[in-house]
Amino acid sequence: MLVGVSRLTMTGWTFHLPIMYGAVIGGLILGLLLGQSRYPARLTFLIAFACGLVFIPWLLGLTMDSQLLWLERALSLLERLNRVIVQLIRQEPVRDSILFLTLMSLLFWALNVQAGYSLVRYASLWPIVLPITLAVLIIQAFDPRHKYGILVLAIYFALLLLVVARLEFLHWRWQWQQERVNVPAEAGSGASQAAFIAAILLVFMAWLAPALSTPLAPAQRTWQTISRPWLVVRDRFSNAFVSLNSSPGASSDYYGQTMSLGVGSRLTSDAVMAVEAPANPPAGVRYYWRAWVYDFYLDGRWQSTASRASTDAKLNVPGFGAKRWEADFVFTPAIPFSTLYAAPQPLAPSRPFNVYANVNGDGTVDLSAFYALTPLAAGDSYMVRSSLSEAAQVELRSAGMDYPEWVTERYLQLPTNITPRTIELAQTIAAPHDNPYDIAEAVTNYLRGNISYAQTIPAPPSEQELVDWFLFDVRQGFCNYYASAEIVLLRSLGIPARMAVGYARGQRSFDVDSDDASVVYQVLQSDAHAWPEVYFPGYGWVEFEPTAAQSAIQRPLGLMASTPTEPTTSPVPTSTPINPPEAVADSPAQAQSETVASFFSGLLSLGSALGVFLLIYIVWRKGLKSKPVPILLDAGLRRVGVTPPEAIQTWAARAALSPLERAYQEVNEALRRLGAKPRLADTPAERAVILSRLLPEASGPIRAIVREYHVTAYSAGDGKAPLAQQAAQVIRRLSRQESTRLMWARLQRRK
Repeated sequence: MLVGVSRLTMTGWTFHLPIMYGAVIGGLILGLLLGQSRYPARLTFLIAFACGLVFIPWLLGLTMDSQLLWLERALSLLERLNRVIVQLIRQEPVRDSILFLTLMSLLFWALNVQAGYSLVRYASLWPIVLPITLAVLIIQAFDPRHKYGILVLAIYFALLLLVVARLEFLHWRWQWQQERVNVPAEAGSGASQAAFIAAILLVFMAWLAPALSTPLAPAQRTWQTISRPWLVVRDRFSNAFVSLNSSPGASSDYYGQTMSLGVGSRLTSDAVMAVEAPANPPAGVRYYWRAWVYDFYLDGRWQSTASRASTDAKLNVPGFGAKRWEADFVFTPAIPFSTLYAAPQPLAPSRPFNVYANVNGDGTVDLSAFYALTPLAAGDSYMVRSSLSEAAQVELRSAGMDYPEWVTERYLQLPTNITPRTIELAQTIAAPHDNPYDIAEAVTNYLRGNISYAQTIPAPPSEQELVDWFLFDVRQGFCNYYASAEIVLLRSLGIPARMAVGYARGQRSFDVDSDDASVVYQVLQSDAHAWPEVYFPGYGWVEFEPTAAQSAIQRPLGLMASTPTEPTTSPVPTSTPINPPEAVADSPAQAQSETVASFFSGLLSLGSALGVFLLIYIVWRKGLKSKPVPILLDAGLRRVGVTPPEAIQTWAARAALSPLERAYQEVNEALRRLGAKPRLADTPAERAVILSRLLPEASGPIRAIVREYHVTAYSAGDGKAPLAQQAAQVIRRLSRQESTRLMWARLQRRK
């Protein structure tokens, strides 16, 4: 218990966590006393409840100013809890840590009262072990990167295995004493030493056991299904714990507020995240997982002019327009990060967040990025509802150019060094077209058809504007350059566009639901991507794909559309690397530390599970030697006050029979198969006569079984079990054949 509460205090989530030691010690002492008493269970519960009403407020009062009177502390505590409840009802962020301290104090108080009571009164292990183990594992899951977290877990599980072994020995010693078996005095100390060594070895083996590098698809599907309700509940109550500090450790955010075009790099196939998405989006919808959007471009570098803002008030986001399809997406990081990725255009994440945003003249906010208040660890999940454009070509062609003022102010910016030939190229591409959509499509197709894709490019000349160099000189590049070129060309024509960065869709991994309603995409580092978004009045931001390494976006024509121009594509590699932004990279030491911590966390989890299963198997094997499994199952259910199902009762009753008695039961089973269910008053001989009349060819085996059964049941001798078992096999085979023949005859008569 003390190790478990120590794991909580190590997190540093808030101040005053050491008061939990008081909850542990006080609760355990009370539980031991109540277990030793002769009070009935209901009275002990009422006593524990009444003591908790006094003890827990006293603990919380210790966190307040010592100069205050205890009455003032009590009133202050009530006022703070009342304010917290109101905030929870209104779904507002709770920034007072008193809620977390109260819940944790109640939890450890209740666990320790129950532990002391169960240990003394019932010598029961699992009511003690399971709750505190679950609590420790949950704490570790939310604080996986603490440098001593794995060590504390190792100590905890070593103690746990030692307690399991010790109580098991005490149980057997009591049983041996009841059977008057001589137990040496030193057996207890020897067993404890052996258990201690075994516990240390099991934990050590778990530490060194190989971890699964890639989760199995069936396990992933199962986890996605069972974790969805937990994800909804956790995110719904996440506002309650905004006051907590983040756990130690750095996040591995790949994108930041600025991004240079760079020269490219060979990105790896390391996993970044898994995304659960609808399996069948509307026609023309392309999935991207967006991190940032940039509005300002200068000298080969993109930047977001947005400032970081709190989200205490509800975001006033401008409408995204008509022909939008809203859907929910669930993101599960494979590495720690703070950026909340989303399908464009996001409405709001489910976790508490801050934003980078610009405030528009009409009071709305133009979002650039979401950041989690508490960094996400690998395996955490969050949900985002997004609004994706499903507009057809004919609708986008008719959108016009009546742009909002905040759009033209922010998304038509161009540096002064954009070359005349770049502007001339834009005008040449746009000349045959009379609307922004066809112009954007023409620019997209030009880039896809005339620029070669390359993962890396030579270092650009310092004296030349990079978009000009990309379009006319090097004529090859990766997604940063493709997207930047399209945005510059469109802006030079008065069409608002912006840079979006994040990840392409990734590899479709498996369907989540049996009806294929949802699918999971595995997103790798090599899926890092950049793409342009173009604004259309009445329809909002719409994605385009100029990078030749990605497939073209095929939008529906619409009712009045003419045949579109076929995009020109070229065969190129499928990966789309971008140059990592310099602003938010972790140091190699940090990355290695987090990798090692995650590795050992997986090892210990796997090893701990193996250790528990090993102990269960050992206990099961020992029980199997004394009593069959169905008998143990039946007795276990009755011991906890549960009436076993009839099938288990029948199974247990049959398991309790001797081999000869089980052989005789084949006579009764054969009668049932042939439609002559025996009466309770029928003797074995009478049943044998009836079965011989129905199954004459089995008369010999029937007489043999009944004869051996009579010897066992009505004399001092023992019947021949092997002979009876052989006869039972013959009766079983012949009765099944006769039962099938009778069934077939009845079917023929019905025809």
